[in-house]
Amino acid sequence: MSTSQKKPIISLKRFHILEGVQLFIVAALVILTFNHFFIHSFVPSMSMFPTLRQNEFMIVSKTPVFEHENILLFYPYKEGNAEMNHGFGITEDTVFVKRLIGLPGDTIKIENGLLYRNGVVVEQPYQAEEYINYSMAEITLLEDEYWMMGDNRNHSADSHVLGVFHAEQFIGTVKFHTLFPWSKSN
Repeated sequence: MSTSQKKPIISLKRFHILEGVQLFIVAALVILTFNHFFIHSFVPSMSMFPTLRQNEFMIVSKTPVFEHENILLFYPYKEGNAEMNHGFGITEDTVFVKRLIGLPGDTIKIENGLLYRNGVVVEQPYQAEEYINYSMAEITLLEDEYWMMGDNRNHSADSHVLGVFHAEQFIGTVKFHTLFPWSKSN
Protein backbone atom coordinates (compact mmCIF):
# COMPACT_ATOMS: atom_id res chain seq x y z
CA MET A 1 0.00 0.00 0.00
CA SER A 2 1.44 3.37 -0.91
CA THR A 3 1.62 6.24 1.55
CA SER A 4 -1.03 8.15 -0.36
CA GLN A 5 -3.51 5.32 0.18
CA LYS A 6 -3.05 4.82 3.94
CA LYS A 7 -6.20 4.34 5.94
CA PRO A 8 -7.01 7.38 8.07
CA ILE A 9 -6.52 6.97 11.81
CA ILE A 10 -10.11 8.10 12.39
CA SER A 11 -12.95 8.06 9.90
CA LEU A 12 -14.37 11.31 8.59
CA LYS A 13 -17.76 10.42 10.11
CA ARG A 14 -16.24 9.92 13.57
CA PHE A 15 -14.25 13.13 13.17
CA HIS A 16 -17.45 15.12 12.57
CA ILE A 17 -19.12 13.45 15.55
CA LEU A 18 -16.14 14.43 17.75
CA GLU A 19 -16.30 18.00 16.42
CA GLY A 20 -20.01 18.12 17.27
CA VAL A 21 -19.40 16.83 20.78
CA GLN A 22 -16.64 19.42 21.32
CA LEU A 23 -18.91 22.20 20.03
CA PHE A 24 -21.69 21.05 22.38
CA ILE A 25 -19.31 21.01 25.37
CA VAL A 26 -17.99 24.49 24.56
CA ALA A 27 -21.55 25.85 24.12
CA ALA A 28 -22.63 24.29 27.42
CA LEU A 29 -19.64 25.82 29.22
CA VAL A 30 -20.38 29.25 27.72
CA ILE A 31 -24.04 29.04 28.82
CA LEU A 32 -23.15 27.86 32.32
CA THR A 33 -20.54 30.61 32.69
CA PHE A 34 -22.97 33.25 31.40
CA ASN A 35 -25.71 32.08 33.80
CA HIS A 36 -23.26 32.20 36.70
CA PHE A 37 -22.40 35.88 36.15
CA PHE A 38 -25.43 37.32 34.31
CA ILE A 39 -29.21 37.24 34.18
CA HIS A 40 -31.60 38.60 31.60
CA SER A 41 -34.66 40.68 32.26
CA PHE A 42 -37.09 43.00 30.55
CA VAL A 43 -37.62 46.66 31.41
CA PRO A 44 -40.82 46.65 33.51
CA SER A 45 -42.06 50.21 32.88
CA MET A 46 -41.43 53.56 31.18
CA SER A 47 -39.78 55.06 34.28
CA MET A 48 -36.31 54.91 32.65
CA PHE A 49 -37.41 56.48 29.35
CA PRO A 50 -35.64 57.64 27.17
CA THR A 51 -32.65 55.48 28.19
CA LEU A 52 -34.72 52.29 28.47
CA ARG A 53 -38.14 51.57 27.05
CA GLN A 54 -40.74 49.25 28.48
CA ASN A 55 -40.21 45.61 27.41
CA GLU A 56 -36.65 46.15 26.20
CA PHE A 57 -34.40 43.15 26.81
CA MET A 58 -31.56 43.70 29.32
CA ILE A 59 -28.46 41.74 30.28
CA VAL A 60 -27.68 42.33 33.96
CA SER A 61 -24.47 41.34 35.73
CA LYS A 62 -25.23 39.62 39.05
CA THR A 63 -22.87 42.02 40.79
CA PRO A 64 -24.33 45.41 41.71
CA VAL A 65 -21.74 48.13 41.09
CA PHE A 66 -22.54 51.05 43.38
CA GLU A 67 -21.27 54.03 41.38
CA HIS A 68 -23.15 57.23 40.55
CA GLU A 69 -25.17 57.01 37.31
CA ASN A 70 -25.09 53.19 37.08
CA ILE A 71 -28.39 51.56 36.17
CA LEU A 72 -29.30 48.85 38.65
CA LEU A 73 -31.96 46.17 38.93
CA PHE A 74 -33.45 45.75 42.43
CA TYR A 75 -36.38 44.60 44.56
CA PRO A 76 -38.26 47.69 45.85
CA TYR A 77 -40.40 45.73 48.35
CA LYS A 78 -39.99 47.01 51.90
CA GLU A 79 -40.91 44.74 54.80
CA GLY A 80 -43.35 46.39 57.21
CA ASN A 81 -44.48 49.00 54.69
CA ALA A 82 -47.63 47.30 53.42
CA GLU A 83 -49.53 50.52 52.64
CA MET A 84 -46.79 51.94 50.41
CA ASN A 85 -46.02 48.57 48.79
CA HIS A 86 -49.71 48.08 47.99
CA GLY A 87 -50.16 51.68 46.82
CA PHE A 88 -47.51 51.19 44.13
CA GLY A 89 -48.41 47.57 43.32
CA ILE A 90 -45.15 46.31 44.82
CA THR A 91 -44.93 42.68 45.85
CA GLU A 92 -41.94 40.67 47.02
CA ASP A 93 -41.38 39.61 43.39
CA THR A 94 -41.57 43.11 41.88
CA VAL A 95 -38.38 44.26 40.17
CA PHE A 96 -37.44 47.87 39.41
CA VAL A 97 -34.70 49.28 37.22
CA LYS A 98 -33.46 52.79 38.08
CA ARG A 99 -30.35 54.96 37.99
CA LEU A 100 -28.15 55.24 41.09
CA ILE A 101 -28.11 58.91 42.08
CA GLY A 102 -26.94 58.88 45.69
CA LEU A 103 -24.44 56.81 47.66
CA PRO A 104 -23.98 56.62 51.44
CA GLY A 105 -22.80 60.01 52.70
CA ASP A 106 -24.23 61.98 49.75
CA THR A 107 -26.76 64.77 50.22
CA ILE A 108 -29.63 64.85 47.70
CA LYS A 109 -32.03 67.73 47.10
CA ILE A 110 -34.48 68.72 44.35
CA GLU A 111 -35.13 72.43 44.07
CA ASN A 112 -36.41 74.68 41.27
CA GLY A 113 -36.62 71.71 38.91
CA LEU A 114 -32.99 70.68 39.42
CA LEU A 115 -31.36 67.72 41.16
CA TYR A 116 -28.48 68.54 43.54
CA ARG A 117 -25.97 66.04 44.85
CA ASN A 118 -23.61 67.31 47.55
CA GLY A 119 -24.64 70.89 46.74
CA VAL A 120 -23.83 70.63 43.01
CA VAL A 121 -26.39 70.41 40.19
CA VAL A 122 -26.27 66.92 38.64
CA GLU A 123 -25.94 67.09 34.84
CA GLN A 124 -28.51 64.67 33.47
CA PRO A 125 -28.36 64.44 29.67
CA TYR A 126 -30.33 61.17 29.92
CA GLN A 127 -33.29 62.78 31.73
CA ALA A 128 -36.62 62.64 29.82
CA GLU A 129 -37.66 66.23 30.60
CA GLU A 130 -35.52 69.29 31.18
CA TYR A 131 -36.88 70.02 34.65
CA ILE A 132 -38.22 67.96 37.53
CA ASN A 133 -41.78 69.06 38.41
CA TYR A 134 -41.48 68.48 42.17
CA SER A 135 -39.25 69.66 45.01
CA MET A 136 -37.66 67.69 47.81
CA ALA A 137 -35.90 68.83 50.96
CA GLU A 138 -32.26 67.87 51.34
CA ILE A 139 -31.59 64.37 52.67
CA THR A 140 -28.24 62.93 53.76
CA LEU A 141 -27.84 59.24 53.03
CA LEU A 142 -26.62 57.07 55.87
CA GLU A 143 -24.51 53.93 55.71
CA ASP A 144 -26.08 51.36 53.35
CA GLU A 145 -28.60 53.87 51.92
CA TYR A 146 -28.89 54.34 48.16
CA TRP A 147 -30.96 56.91 46.27
CA MET A 148 -32.48 55.60 43.03
CA MET A 149 -34.31 57.63 40.38
CA GLY A 150 -35.87 56.87 37.01
CA ASP A 151 -34.67 58.91 34.03
CA ASN A 152 -38.32 59.76 33.38
CA ARG A 153 -38.16 61.77 36.63
CA ASN A 154 -41.69 63.19 36.52
CA HIS A 155 -43.26 59.74 35.95
CA SER A 156 -41.23 57.42 38.16
CA ALA A 157 -41.99 55.73 41.48
CA ASP A 158 -38.46 56.01 42.86
CA SER A 159 -36.64 57.19 45.98
CA HIS A 160 -38.41 60.55 46.01
CA VAL A 161 -41.62 58.68 46.98
CA LEU A 162 -40.36 55.26 48.15
CA GLY A 163 -37.33 56.38 50.15
CA VAL A 164 -33.88 54.85 50.28
CA PHE A 165 -32.89 51.32 49.28
CA HIS A 166 -30.33 48.99 50.85
CA ALA A 167 -27.57 46.82 49.39
CA GLU A 168 -29.42 43.54 50.00
CA GLN A 169 -32.26 44.73 47.72
CA PHE A 170 -30.04 44.99 44.63
CA ILE A 171 -29.84 42.25 42.02
CA GLY A 172 -27.22 43.61 39.65
CA THR A 173 -26.01 46.21 37.16
CA VAL A 174 -27.50 46.64 33.69
CA LYS A 175 -24.70 45.94 31.21
CA PHE A 176 -26.59 45.78 27.91
CA HIS A 177 -30.03 46.55 26.58
CA THR A 178 -31.56 46.37 23.14
CA LEU A 179 -32.12 49.54 21.18
CA PHE A 180 -35.69 48.59 20.41
CA PRO A 181 -38.48 46.94 22.40
CA TRP A 182 -39.14 43.26 21.78
CA SER A 183 -42.83 43.95 22.08
CA LYS A 184 -44.94 46.73 20.59
CA SER A 185 -47.14 46.87 23.72
CA ASN A 186 -45.68 50.18 24.92
